[in-house]
Amino acid sequence: MQNSFFVSLAIMFFIELKDGFFGRIWSRIYEFVRNAWQKSFLNRLILEPKLILNIQQSKTYKVVYIPFQILNNLADIPAIRKSFIINFIGTKINPIYMLYLLVFIMPLLDTKIVMIVCGILIGVVICNRLVYKKVWKLDDIGFLILVLLIIYAISAICSASKLSSLMVWAVYALMMGMYIVTYQILDRKKIVFNIVKIFVMSGTLVSSYGILQYKFDWGVDENWIDPNMFENITNRAYSTLENPNLLGVYLVLTIMSGIGLLMAEKDMLIKIFYLACICIMVVCMGATYSRGCWIGIAISIAMFITFYNGKLWAIAIPVLFAAPFVLPENIIIRLLSIGNMEDTSTAIRIKIWLSSLRMGADHMFTGIGLGSGAYEFLYPFYSYYYIPALHSHNAFIQIFIEGGIIGLLMFWLIAWRFIKSCSKSFLSEDRSVSLFSLAILTGILGFYIQGMFDYPFFNFRIVLIFWMFLCFGTSFSRWSKT
Repeated sequence: MQNSFFVSLAIMFFIELKDGFFGRIWSRIYEFVRNAWQKSFLNRLILEPKLILNIQQSKTYKVVYIPFQILNNLADIPAIRKSFIINFIGTKINPIYMLYLLVFIMPLLDTKIVMIVCGILIGVVICNRLVYKKVWKLDDIGFLILVLLIIYAISAICSASKLSSLMVWAVYALMMGMYIVTYQILDRKKIVFNIVKIFVMSGTLVSSYGILQYKFDWGVDENWIDPNMFENITNRAYSTLENPNLLGVYLVLTIMSGIGLLMAEKDMLIKIFYLACICIMVVCMGATYSRGCWIGIAISIAMFITFYNGKLWAIAIPVLFAAPFVLPENIIIRLLSIGNMEDTSTAIRIKIWLSSLRMGADHMFTGIGLGSGAYEFLYPFYSYYYIPALHSHNAFIQIFIEGGIIGLLMFWLIAWRFIKSCSKSFLSEDRSVSLFSLAILTGILGFYIQGMFDYPFFNFRIVLIFWMFLCFGTSFSRWSKT
């Protein structure tokens, strides 16, 4: 009886927050902010085509497209199109199912196996397009990716560790090039929805293993824990991704994808299933103890709430105030340590950032080349504090170091075009397209936030996951009728 009273009281409290006096006040604030945003220059810069250059009409685009034009022309040669091997692969192996397989195994299996599957998928797509005479599509982001790869190639050639950088560049070319290959396959809305579902299912498996790993102490690396600051934290989940921070940044993408599925689904039983998947991934995110990832997912969810229905903040704000009384003590301690210079993790990162910026300033125009080989070779000459490091622990500083200022600007240009594409898709009349676009966009923005505290591209599978996730988002622009 007493429990029922408190439940009823809580329900009345939330209804009052959402639809009562305070809810109406928040609605007014939300409407004011939304109208101000819609009239702002930044909103116009993102959404209005007149304020951007048409990349596909440029001469550079036509030059970069030449290899794809050659592939298009090869389809006109009967001897090639009708050869037994090409015809068999192109007609008997469905690239859609190969893509489903790749998305499922990306976070689960070893990098070498994933690379082999990528190579097979590329071959299948080429044969399929030759047999059926399909024209290769290269959107703005695909073009910019190729330009960024050219910049990275120049950096590798100029690198102090040429062989190592060129080998890493070859892997990057494969992983980043999968954006273009995937874009050819995602020509129907149903395929993209299925891809996102598989992505979330795979993330749930990774999270389940991570939780078991954390619970039963399956592998502990003391370098991930400062025993002086966090004596109660004896383990961190890293699952199949080798590092807690890498697992965390991957979960930022899968959790936001799961939220998109949850909000778009109409069947209540399936909604409950997606909610369970999200809960498993959130628990695993907590077990990573990755503060940068926690900040990233918090900002992602905050942006999703704001743009999905800002009135929900009337409920979200009290939940935030209640969180310290509900969350485990270890997580509270970890959160309160953000910015604490007594924590070796924080102190070391700042020292590495300062040393890395010195290195980047001396190689501003050419970069040092991709990979840890060049970084490890040059880092001792710039280190203030004699702290060993394989990378700068900051995605944007590392991109600046490896590709120079031009590489960093190109990366930001890709980010801008992606935000523009997803923002327009979010305005679609199709509710599912709108929700998925918002979920993917906020997931990527959370990824960028986490990238300020670590370098996720140190893991090649994360490189692949990131660029393919971008492709999922831009594909929705094909069906967005605003």
